[in-house]
This record gives sequence, C-alpha cells and structure tokens, in this order.
Amino acid sequence: MNKLQVLEINEFEKVQEEMREGFRVEDKGQVEWCLRKVQALQAEIKDNNTLADQEIMRINKWREDENKKAEDSINFFKGLLEEYMRSVNAEDEKVRSMKLPHGIIRLKKQQPEFKFHEEKTIAWLKENYPDKIKIVEKFSKTDVKKIVKDTGEVFDGLEIVQRDYKFEMEV
Repeated sequence: MNKLQVLEINEFEKVQEEMREGFRVEDKGQVEWCLRKVQALQAEIKDNNTLADQEIMRINKWREDENKKAEDSINFFKGLLEEYMRSVNAEDEKVRSMKLPHGIIRLKKQQPEFKFHEEKTIAWLKENYPDKIKIVEKFSKTDVKKIVKDTGEVFDGLEIVQRDYKFEMEV
C-alpha cells in the first residue's frame, strides 16, 4: 500500500460515519472518489493478508520447532521408562506393567511376525493344503498362520520371528 492509498483510507475514516447515513454518488468525480477508496481498501486487505500470512508462517515454524523439542524430550523419557520396565521384568518376569498416579507403563506381548517367502509357501500349500491355494497363485496369510498354529508345522518358505514384548505408555 502506498502513501496515497494510506491518505485515501485516513480521509475515508474521518468522513465514514457522516457519509454512510446520507451520501449518494451523483457525478463522475464522486464515482472516481469511491473507486480510489475501494482501491485503497483492497490494498489494505492485501497488506493485512500478507502480514497475517507471514505471522502465521512464523508462528507455525515456532510451533513446529517447539513441538519437535517436546517430542524429543518425550522420546528421551519414554526410553528411560522402557529401560526401567525391561529391567524390572528381567528381575521378575511376572511384572509386565506398572500403574502409577500419572500413567501406566507396560510391556505388551506381541503376536509373532510371519515372514512369508511367497513361492515356497505356495509350493508347500499346493502339496499339503491345495484347497487353500487361490487360482491366481496367492495364498491367504491368515490361513497359513492358522495351519501353523493348529499343526505347529513350519516349512521351508516360512520364517516365524518371535518378537519381544512391546513397550507402551499411557499418560
């Protein structure tokens, strides 16, 4: 917004109340005067939006930086708590959680992760459970997990990775 536009806005603000009640545009000079006011006010809106956008960007950057610091600190404390919980569990395997006034820390058992080798699993299923094979030569991981769970049979093409307890924290 230039100085002339600022002058237009200041002039308009002085006479604004008087004009709103009984002002009527009656000639081209008044049309031009109104257009100058509109132009100046549009420039003010643009400047306000630019300033606000800059402030929003600055505030968002500040928020991002502060939240990153807080997240780093949370992760630090979470690591300390997990280390403590694991040491308590190592001393007494029955202790897998602690409920305290400000939250809960726990080691939660996870299901084993099944890592399938697709071609070998298909070959094994064709030989042992052909009804579990789909025409597109894909298999249901859920069905294979069920078979392995029911029979205990582990075959070439399947690796079962036992996973450690998962640490959780509630605040």
